[in-house]
Amino acid sequence: MSKIKISNSELRLIIMLLAIILLALAYYFGFYRLNQASQVIELQNDTDRITVNDLEAMVDRSPIVQQETEEMKANIESIIAKYPSDLTTEKAIYLINSMENYSGAESLQNQFVMDNLVMMFQNPREGQEAVPMGRYAAVTVNYVVNYAGFKQMLQYIEAMPDRITPSLVSATYDPELDMLTGSITMNMYYLTNTGKEYQVPPVEGIEPKGVDSIFGAGEGIDVNAAAAEETPEEGAEE
Repeated sequence: MSKIKISNSELRLIIMLLAIILLALAYYFGFYRLNQASQVIELQNDTDRITVNDLEAMVDRSPIVQQETEEMKANIESIIAKYPSDLTTEKAIYLINSMENYSGAESLQNQFVMDNLVMMFQNPREGQEAVPMGRYAAVTVNYVVNYAGFKQMLQYIEAMPDRITPSLVSATYDPELDMLTGSITMNMYYLTNTGKEYQVPPVEGIEPKGVDSIFGAGEGIDVNAAAAEETPEEGAEE
């Protein structure tokens, strides 16, 4: 069997080739992969750095955000305070009578379309279980009034403390009566489920009355007085 003879120059060339291969493998499995991992880590560090900066900015703004939140809550409460908690036909009639007394107008016929939904809040208010709802009643008044009273009627509506807006106004001059006749539709807005109590309109000159039996005619009685008579005094024998 013949032996393969390798010269010194060939041996050096083979050693150099092996060294190059080892260096290439070391670069790929060592430096190259390490560099890729380093780039990934650096990218993650940049992302974390941005997140930390955002959080620090939020912490710095927290007093301002808290103040803005409190101001927003105060504005909401201020808006809610401007609206009544309910609107009944009784309240609408009271407002119409007040408008008549102020302007001298005479209402010939009234129409009431109650409980129209305007909007619904997304969530209940703090301390409230029910969701607040914005509603309005469309009240139409057919009137007769002189020109001066007509202006006073509009001024009265504008000056009402409740949120009331005239949505439709018509007026026709009657030369025989020397008066204006027409109709006015008022949208009366209110907010329910806000925790406010309904303010019953004052009814002057009317005393509460009742009857002894709801199944037959009876004389009118004072309900409060009757209730007082039914309540035994302390120390009285039964």
